[in-house]
Amino acid sequence: MTPETEYRLTVRSVDGDGNVFVTELTDIVTVAAPDVLLTNLEPETDYGFATQSIDRSGNGPTTSHVFSFRTNDTADEMHPAVPAGLAVRTAEGEVILSWSLVDEGDISGYDILRSKGESDFQPIATLVPGPTYRDDGLDPDVAYRYAVQAIDGASNSSERSESIEAVADGSGRPTAPVPMMPMGEEPLLQVGNAVSTIDLTYNFQVAANSAFTDIVAQASGIPAGTGGSEGITGWRVDVALEEDKTFFWRAWAFDGILDGAFSVIGEFVAGQTATAFPGDIDGDLEVGFTDFLAFANAFGSVAGDERYLAVLDLTSDGEIGFTDFPQFAMLFGTVYS
Repeated sequence: MTPETEYRLTVRSVDGDGNVFVTELTDIVTVAAPDVLLTNLEPETDYGFATQSIDRSGNGPTTSHVFSFRTNDTADEMHPAVPAGLAVRTAEGEVILSWSLVDEGDISGYDILRSKGESDFQPIATLVPGPTYRDDGLDPDVAYRYAVQAIDGASNSSERSESIEAVADGSGRPTAPVPMMPMGEEPLLQVGNAVSTIDLTYNFQVAANSAFTDIVAQASGIPAGTGGSEGITGWRVDVALEEDKTFFWRAWAFDGILDGAFSVIGEFVAGQTATAFPGDIDGDLEVGFTDFLAFANAFGSVAGDERYLAVLDLTSDGEIGFTDFPQFAMLFGTVYS
């Protein structure tokens, strides 16, 4: 059966004496996803049904196989279990809800309830398949409360889940990662990891201009910690770049639903990795905590190692070690202008 097709339903019933009755319902409905509710059926009775489809051009009818079922002896009045694990993530003007599916075979969907401030809960969506829902168009200055109810095939609803509060101010997005100075002739782009309560992956882009309208290399889905150490994630540019040309790069985190903010745009000259600002790895013209993390990551490396950064070899002896540490400590806090 295809979308937007007319359907006619035929029902076959069996009475207590085994007599079979076939009834063709006279109403024809046009639906995209067939879902017919049969009412006034007898309890503990075997029924069969088939459907016939007729398209908009009048072709048909085409009859399906006959399917059978038996009605229960009593109405289903058992309520489903309460959904658990309701959680939220917030973006600008929107809230993303997630919860654990109720492990029962006859769950039809979930109703989403919302309260603005201290007002009563009102349904904003019904029979959502789950286990996520995105609510948008929200006021970022208002606190909203959310709850979820499970609905079964007999339209029984569960008790309301525990509520959770959210403000759609964007605070749920991962923070922007902090760029570091690229390393090597095939640049290794590294960032100090973003802050989030969710496991993150990272995306990198390299472009020929700072507007990123001419992207020359990119990568996505890089797990945190790749190409770096704890708290640092990196990606080595995997295409040949024109020597002595300036390129721009940026990175951002992704938590599986929400993209984080872009990092500050970094730049480098292909084939050149030196800097005029000793100790300043992230290019912000200041020797600070992010640069210290990069120093710690490179500590113990020697020229030729992937972790080695010439800009941190402050004694120029081909090794980043204890002799460089006092020099870095003296530079810490320096602001270049």
